[in-house]
Amino acid sequence: MPTEAKRCFRLALATALAVIGGFGTAIDMPYLAPLFAVLVGIGGAPPMGLGKVIPLTLVVTLVLGTGVWLAPLVEGFPVTGLLLVAVGVAISAWFSVGKANAAIGSLLAAGITLVSGFGVVSLALAQSLVSSMGMAFLIALLTYWAAYQCFPNPVHETVAATEAVETSRDVHSLRSVMLVMPAYLFFLINPLGHAPVMLKTVALSTNDSAKDTRLAARELLAATALGGFLGISVWIVLRFSPTLWMLTVWCALVMLFIGRHVYLHRGSNDVSLFWKDVGVTFFLILGPALADTTTGKDPYQAFAFRFGMLFGAAIYVVFVSFLLESVLGQKAVASQGQTY
Repeated sequence: MPTEAKRCFRLALATALAVIGGFGTAIDMPYLAPLFAVLVGIGGAPPMGLGKVIPLTLVVTLVLGTGVWLAPLVEGFPVTGLLLVAVGVAISAWFSVGKANAAIGSLLAAGITLVSGFGVVSLALAQSLVSSMGMAFLIALLTYWAAYQCFPNPVHETVAATEAVETSRDVHSLRSVMLVMPAYLFFLINPLGHAPVMLKTVALSTNDSAKDTRLAARELLAATALGGFLGISVWIVLRFSPTLWMLTVWCALVMLFIGRHVYLHRGSNDVSLFWKDVGVTFFLILGPALADTTTGKDPYQAFAFRFGMLFGAAIYVVFVSFLLESVLGQKAVASQGQTY
């Protein structure tokens, strides 16, 4: 079997198993398990050994727990609390530079913001979210490991080198803080309703592409629209057979579609970022839509509102990217002028 086909089937199988694990165990926000599986597995690298999975999950869970004690500071001492959250986001972004740590960095930034925001509503809810996110991360690691055993890379093959990161860690951290913190303030207005926007913004803040900003902007908006279309399409189809197994099958088919586009253009960082954003948006639309049906909400109205927020988050990311490109570009020109 060609390597590209193996990676495509591996991503689909890992995501399908994560859907079963997340929704089957009924954790809070069960769609986080397949979402993390996408972030962990879309790069195609070999998984870590099973001996490292539990220790890493414990460390990540402990770090996520810092959001619980940040919540009273955010509520009682807003300036101090927001500064500490910003520091946590910056550290997560600094850690996420590079393909190997991108998924963990995204998880830490999402955990710090989500947990502290939910803690403003209820500390018990925040503690429950910490355990759920830790469980979702564990499920993602285990399912990707299992899928890799079924579709391993050839022994003689090494992972293709990714494109060099153009921006420094400091610039990447600054960009992440500028993207995440305004979205975090919006998230605090209604933590229970605005969680998908927070997750979307965090996922986009870890992207690092050397592509022209205007082209990247068009593709970001297109990826958001495509992910939303796939999410609502699967939700409509599931109405005819609303079972866990059908959900698993349809999610696997969507991941096969995404994986085909990712791995046929192996080595292109920009293509991977586009389809990763499609996968993230897909689960951010589908997961809450499934929850709406169980709580009695109007799913179509909720979808329109949620998709509008996600599309607004994408537009905001585009605006900040243009702003940073303008400011950093002017500084670069000024520094070159001083050298002559």
